[in-house]
Amino acid sequence: MSDRFQKAGCIALLILACLLCIVPATLQRAPESGTVYAAFGREVHPYAIPVPSGTVPVNSGNAEDLQMLPGIGETLSQLIISERLTNGDFHYPEDLTAVKGIGMKKLEQFRELLDFSQGGV
Repeated sequence: MSDRFQKAGCIALLILACLLCIVPATLQRAPESGTVYAAFGREVHPYAIPVPSGTVPVNSGNAEDLQMLPGIGETLSQLIISERLTNGDFHYPEDLTAVKGIGMKKLEQFRELLDFSQGGV
């Protein structure tokens, strides 16, 4: 192995080690509250991340309910329901970007209309 590849490997390992030490500040959600916590080592700091409380129930709504959202038609509403059944309830608006056809730009069109207060059936 050439010296250049060994140096590149060492640099990659160094970067990975730094990321593993620096990035462990993860967001965790308390299961029964809307409060989100950022964990830094052993300390936990509460941060209020606002979750919209609109009128369209994302986790319990049927296809017709979801089609009230701008830009969501029959196909996307079925994809949302399929994603919900496969992977469980959505907790944040950004969770909807897991649905093929919903990106951040489309999400911004209806973010404030979403309601996450009700769980799925």
